[in-house]
Amino acid sequence: MKNVKVSLVVSFLVFCLFPQGVEAVSPFTAIDSIMQGLKADSSAVSKKLPTVTVEASNITHYADRDVVHITRSMRKGARNTAQMLGNIPGIDCNYANNALTYYGSSNILILVDSLEKSADYVKELHHLRFSKVDVVPNPTGKYANYDVLINLHTKPDYTGYEGNVFQQMSVRPNEDNGKNKKFSGDYSSASFTYTKNKWNFIGRYNFRFLQSEKNNAESTYTNHVNRLQESTTSPMSFTNFFRIHNTYWAIDHQINKNHSVSASYYYSADAKDDYTYAEAERLWLDSGKKETIGKSGVSRINSDRHTLGLYYRGRSGVWNYTYDFNYINDGWTSDKNYRQNTGYASDNYFRNHMDYVWTKSEVNRRFFNNRFYFSAGYNFTWKDYEQEDRLTRNLLSENAYHRNEIWTWLSYRIKDGTDLNFSASAEHVKTHTASYEDKNMVYKFSGMFYHRWNKKIWMRLNYWCNTSYPQLDQVTEYGYFTDSLTWSGGNLALRTQVYHSGRLWVDFFNLFNIQTGYNYSPNQFSNIIGRGEGTLPSGENGAYITYTPENMLYKEFWTTI
Repeated sequence: MKNVKVSLVVSFLVFCLFPQGVEAVSPFTAIDSIMQGLKADSSAVSKKLPTVTVEASNITHYADRDVVHITRSMRKGARNTAQMLGNIPGIDCNYANNALTYYGSSNILILVDSLEKSADYVKELHHLRFSKVDVVPNPTGKYANYDVLINLHTKPDYTGYEGNVFQQMSVRPNEDNGKNKKFSGDYSSASFTYTKNKWNFIGRYNFRFLQSEKNNAESTYTNHVNRLQESTTSPMSFTNFFRIHNTYWAIDHQINKNHSVSASYYYSADAKDDYTYAEAERLWLDSGKKETIGKSGVSRINSDRHTLGLYYRGRSGVWNYTYDFNYINDGWTSDKNYRQNTGYASDNYFRNHMDYVWTKSEVNRRFFNNRFYFSAGYNFTWKDYEQEDRLTRNLLSENAYHRNEIWTWLSYRIKDGTDLNFSASAEHVKTHTASYEDKNMVYKFSGMFYHRWNKKIWMRLNYWCNTSYPQLDQVTEYGYFTDSLTWSGGNLALRTQVYHSGRLWVDFFNLFNIQTGYNYSPNQFSNIIGRGEGTLPSGENGAYITYTPENMLYKEFWTTI
């Protein structure tokens, strides 16, 4: 009966549009021809009749997402997956760097078969391996802080390989303020993937080199601790070199439809050299004494980092499980040299080492016809730092911390176009060195309310909480003079930084939006400038500036249109 009704409607429309008749093609014959064509080729999106063309959309709209079936026209001219995604309404791709935006927002998460993958890797894949795309604006659950989620679905039993090679060089066409660094940079990359049914093999290499030279404007500053005023008599010159090599290898295996395992290895070697030189006139405010000095500085950092990752994704009934294990072994040298033409010199040669382990366990499922989402998990982190004198091999500082965190995330779709979610966690942080130990609790929570009034206007209210943990140079037990009047040190009592953020976003017609927010941190990291007094590097007694990291209160309100 349903097919008869459809046929009668089409018959009436054809009669109205073509009262003289369609050449030897009745409405019933047209419908039959279309149905047979669709049965013969499920990927067909149109069937051209002698005088009538019936178009079918490749996008299916649901309450919370759009499902886009990838068509030949979407693939045409697209070199990789990023460029293919740029052909989806609302998504734009910058062909220069594969950057994606969704109605102007770059806050995007990309999944492959509902699993999180490296976005840079996925963008470079060829789009032939994918059959459809889920576009989920304002996602709920653990992805609620993203503006859109893009989930790519691979074809079953796909076999193929892809390779990409990229080279970019930057050359300045002029002297650039009188400096001679016309060749400013090089970026090269190569990637290869091979897929056979349920196995994926990935390899990638990147190289980057940058160099620059510039002059900073003349400046004057007053050191009130030492009653010293210093003015540069010529612009300060600054030269920078940066180079990095990294390689990435991974293997992924889909055991069956419910379980998959992955392993990855990442190696990175980078180097950074900074050179500065300036001439300055010093005025001692109390005595009126003047002197002109030349000062230069060199900072060199060389790093080798190895990263190993193991990952599991599983499903049992309605329950989903994930487990991540990451280990980082990082070693780097940090050489800092300072010279004055007065004869003062400061040389600091450091060798640093870090071992880092991070694991994440999660279980999640949906209730009430997929309207309610629940997830919970446990995270464990261990980090160990060592710092030594690179020349004498004397241990200068060591510290370690352990973090144990339990968390949960809840979200509920009240109705189509209205979502509410909430997350909370409690984390125990233990820090210890040879002479100091500290324990504290860190509590976090976040929430989001989303409501769409109609197809053109929606609002989103977010509150979330982020944490940052001290780095080696912030908690080191070792302090030193960076120049003849400046001392830099660490703070063993520096605690975890907790950063609270809130945002209200109202969007009109996907073209115009108003956002306003508030940021608050009761213990933000900040360098406090203080006064020290004692023996200076020159051997004389006097006052000097101290730089020490501390926790401080921070507040900020912002708005954009």
